[in-house]
Amino acid sequence: MSNLTDIFIKDIPACAKIFTDVYSGPPWDYHWVTIDKADRYMRDIAASPGFCGFVYFEDDVLTGFCVGAMTDYFFGPQYEIKECAIIPDRQRNGAGSRMISLIEDRLAKAGVINIYLHTSRTIPAYGFYIKNGYLPVDDNVYFMKELKNPA
Repeated sequence: MSNLTDIFIKDIPACAKIFTDVYSGPPWDYHWVTIDKADRYMRDIAASPGFCGFVYFEDDVLTGFCVGAMTDYFFGPQYEIKECAIIPDRQRNGAGSRMISLIEDRLAKAGVINIYLHTSRTIPAYGFYIKNGYLPVDDNVYFMKELKNPA
């Protein structure tokens, strides 16, 4: 049995643990991801205006989470996924698709008309989102500029 609930501050440490477990392993192997950094990052997202997050349980096991923000854009409400993850031992068995489907249903009932997210084309998440009906927005660009620390 699966269950989706709103995320609360008390859930942040468990979500930080999932985040650390996911991103410190393949294909990312981000060994700089620590529980402390992940916890601070999750708390920063939770403190953002419009924060909206979910925790997902299967068989009473915390299986995943999704955090992001709601905005009332020009043409209507939208949700931007900042982070979304499923525990490693439940990946590639439909848990992520079940979670995202429940999130979509919940957001649609709240009047949200679009969900946006950023991911890389070279990681498994890209295929996951394509499989679940998300489309790349070819006319949008995600920019980044690395700043050098002054010596």
